[in-house]
Amino acid sequence: MSQIRANTVLPANRRPVTLHTADGLELVGELALPNDVAPVATIVMLHPLPTHGGMMDSHLLRKAANRLPALAHYAVLRFNTRGTSSDQGQSEGAFDNGESERLDVAAALDLVEFEDLPAPWLVGWSFGTDLALRYGCDPSVQGAVLISPPLRFSSSDDLQRWAESSGGFFWAPAKSRVYAVLPQLVERGYATSREVVQTGRPNKQLYRVTKAGRAALQIWLEEPPAFEPERAPILLKLYFGELLEPEVLLAHVRKVRAEATAVKLRLEASGPSESSFAELTVRQGLEWARAMIRWSAAAELELAERLQEQTPAPV
Repeated sequence: MSQIRANTVLPANRRPVTLHTADGLELVGELALPNDVAPVATIVMLHPLPTHGGMMDSHLLRKAANRLPALAHYAVLRFNTRGTSSDQGQSEGAFDNGESERLDVAAALDLVEFEDLPAPWLVGWSFGTDLALRYGCDPSVQGAVLISPPLRFSSSDDLQRWAESSGGFFWAPAKSRVYAVLPQLVERGYATSREVVQTGRPNKQLYRVTKAGRAALQIWLEEPPAFEPERAPILLKLYFGELLEPEVLLAHVRKVRAEATAVKLRLEASGPSESSFAELTVRQGLEWARAMIRWSAAAELELAERLQEQTPAPV
């Protein structure tokens, strides 16, 4: 292959596409597919802030569409969000400060499904990262790549939702705990922080890991893990079951079964992961959820029988 330069365009099957939003807008886009081979994954590109020149033809997005289909056999979808114009054309509607743009992201994922494209990933740049964080946490999405995230429109709740959709079933610390630990990381030299001034909302702290922080993480990863039996509040409540009415315990067990069922359905809907390591964690989560469902169903039957035994017979 010849040397790739700034303006290199590699062979691909490129065609214009129109995205249709739920509020009736038509968005301009392009789909680039590898030649003569099925794509192995799909990249949905989300461009920078259109009020500052961001568009589907921004150079990183354009270069990805020009090269990734040939180099990696990826399908690449890029488009102009509402009200955005570029050499490809102008999308209908008007810029909405990242609010109605949720329908634009949904329209892109709808097109991916309609075209039967595999394993979609979101790649956001600047403003596009906010769209990915706020609106891209979909069961069909494999993950997101964030380039220069300003976190201007997104919030910690959006990050929490992504965390819960991936490893949240085995490690989901409270946000209050995360906020308490971050300054401690700065004190130890594991991270740096700077204040970001915002208009119309409180200023925020932006944290970045340091080389010392990465080294500390590597040391922790290589340490043998401690075995920590699961903290299950339901078991503690059952242990003191003599102090509760059977119908109260029965409601507790039913709640556990419903929550375990929700975890099972979410993990099953997530689809296979491209990482064999992540797949192992998902498999453990599924086994845990199925075991909890079986256990709670049996416990529910036993508690229901006890409740029936205590119910006075009709006179």
